[in-house]
Amino acid sequence: MTVAELSAKLSNDELIEWMAYYSFDPWGGYRSDVQTARLEAASTGYRGNLSEILAFEPDPLPPDEIKRREQIAQIAKLERQTAQMAAMFDDIE
Repeated sequence: MTVAELSAKLSNDELIEWMAYYSFDPWGGYRSDVQTARLEAASTGYRGNLSEILAFEPDPLPPDEIKRREQIAQIAKLERQTAQMAAMFDDIE
């Protein structure tokens, strides 16, 4: 079916409904790859992260969100290190 044929047969309301449905339950190659990876992981007992066995990131994030999460992880790491150092000095007293 061509774009012109589809435009003639599909109303704007129906297009919006399909877009809403897709946002709720996506379909297609990307979704199929993720589902297949989950089935494979379940059948083999794989407990790791799906992104380790997929050729793409299953939950892509915008760059600013990636940076924000990296900063949060770095702060948590530094807080743990600070607590460990404080504990070492507490042991000396």
